[in-house]
Amino acid sequence: MKFSQQILARLVAPIVLGFLLIGLSAMTVFFAKVPGEIDGIQAQLETNEYAHFGSNAAGAAKLVDNIFSDFAVQITAAATQARDVLGLDGSSEDPKVPTASIYPSYFAGQLDGVDPPLPPNPQDASAYFNMNITTLAQFKAMQPDITANLDNVFRAAVVNQPRVRGIQIGFPDGGWRIYPLVYNLASFNPLNNTFCNGENVAPELRGSVGFKPLCRQFYLTAINAYPPSKPGPPSGITPAVFTKPYPAAVSGQLLVGASISLYKNSKFYGVISLQILVSSLANKLANTPIMNNGYIFIIDREKSSFTRNPERASIFTMQI
Repeated sequence: MKFSQQILARLVAPIVLGFLLIGLSAMTVFFAKVPGEIDGIQAQLETNEYAHFGSNAAGAAKLVDNIFSDFAVQITAAATQARDVLGLDGSSEDPKVPTASIYPSYFAGQLDGVDPPLPPNPQDASAYFNMNITTLAQFKAMQPDITANLDNVFRAAVVNQPRVRGIQIGFPDGGWRIYPLVYNLASFNPLNNTFCNGENVAPELRGSVGFKPLCRQFYLTAINAYPPSKPGPPSGITPAVFTKPYPAAVSGQLLVGASISLYKNSKFYGVISLQILVSSLANKLANTPIMNNGYIFIIDREKSSFTRNPERASIFTMQI
């Protein structure tokens, strides 16, 4: 190699090497910095996503709160009207004069071993039942029955309310009135079936035969919240309380009850309760999207979920 070429090689080589080192350093800095920036971007995206989810969840919680608030308003209105019809504490009116005669509403059981006749329009009537009444003479002795006058109150609470299955009132003597009448003795026999196997049922009633309101969640939830041994409020009605989901005695549909205790002369009179279809709540919530793939379910204080997305679960209730 000529001397001039050797000199040129010695001059150029350090320059090339310097550029290579500078480029390598820049690449090192770039690759060292990019992951941190990517992590920052990812963290910001996650923060935004959580904020969006939180906003959706807050909106869903407000929706659920509004739904149950509406039910509380409905049962409070029905309880107030029932209080006035029955002349209970807090009523500004005298009790309505009973206009009922024999079978004004359907008696949901046999009297003297015979099925009582159905009213002309069963869907417009309530049904009364009492395990202690088995003969026509006993039924006549309690006539006229002032609770039959609740039919108009019941209709107002249920008609045109697709999320409401029905309304009922239970009494400490074992009496029970439900609206609307949608069953017959072939599918529901309150005398022979066992309805007292649920939780919180008194030991002396557990497993007993026959329909007794004292065994049902709509009644038990109310008296546990406001024990009958204590004097009632001056208004004659307590605030509404909600039951856990429970199967309807007649249809087996899963229900949530909105219940209120009633009082007469400061003494416990009975429990009136709105029957809310859990399926209607689940359908309402299932149609409320949470981001792309989220869905809503409700959990009670015992950590039991009682609404579900129909495409993501096969049961209505589950312990989590």
